[in-house]
Amino acid sequence: MKGLKDFCIPFSGLKLGDNIFQNKIDKSFFEAFNYSNPHDCNINVSVNFKKEVHLMYIHLKYEGITNIDCDRCLEKMQVEIQGGFKSVLKFDHIEDVITKNEVIYLPYDCHEFNIAPVLYEHYLLNFPKRNIHPTEKCNVEQLNLVLKYTNNETSNSDTNDHDPRWEALKVLKNKNKK
Repeated sequence: MKGLKDFCIPFSGLKLGDNIFQNKIDKSFFEAFNYSNPHDCNINVSVNFKKEVHLMYIHLKYEGITNIDCDRCLEKMQVEIQGGFKSVLKFDHIEDVITKNEVIYLPYDCHEFNIAPVLYEHYLLNFPKRNIHPTEKCNVEQLNLVLKYTNNETSNSDTNDHDPRWEALKVLKNKNKK
């Protein structure tokens, strides 16, 4: 994962107590993960890495703006995003980093922790699944084009694949409206 070295926290040299780190996420962050649809964003990340003798705590906050296509009209829109999470870092007799619930287990020979994979996963899980403008801000020409082709497909499929069960359901539906 080239380009993510800024997200590595070398905790072996940190002082005990709170250690604050600031970072930014942009399109290159998602490209480093080979994400198929990299978000064009400008997000500030704040990390409070608290080091104690046998445990470490990480409190991560992020907020900013992501530019993405509207799912309805395909015009660019801005989505405000904010989130955060807390986790405990513990050492264990393991070979690779393991995450269970809100605890991240690190091997004893580990001297740094890269927050990029955790941040990437948390961001994508919390990003809205459907992004649409309010109807009045959508591109009217694009909406009319979508309506034109969706209505055409529906009428063509009804004539080609006539199923009497659908007619019976329409009768029941119309009875309920009365």
